[in-house]
Amino acid sequence: MRQRFTSVLFDLDGTLLDTLQDLADSCNTALAAKGFPVHPVDAYRQFIGDGFEMLMMRVLPREHRDFQTIQLMIQEYRDAYSRNWNVRTCLFPGMV
Repeated sequence: MRQRFTSVLFDLDGTLLDTLQDLADSCNTALAAKGFPVHPVDAYRQFIGDGFEMLMMRVLPREHRDFQTIQLMIQEYRDAYSRNWNVRTCLFPGMV
């Protein structure tokens, strides 16, 4: 018996699409807007991948990792990324 699929899911972010620059730029925009230090783009390779809360735990100074600040920064990040998600995002080489 042949199976029929009704949908196919693709993990685009970081798999087919190189989104690192836009993710980093958006996070740095959010950090700078609240007076926090920013990070080099390459550092985000280690920061991203475990959800928004963990991202903020990794990018915020230790003394500002409280629940309220993390939630505020998640919203700031989402706002920045919604405006800039496709500025530098592109397919990885070899992807069609």
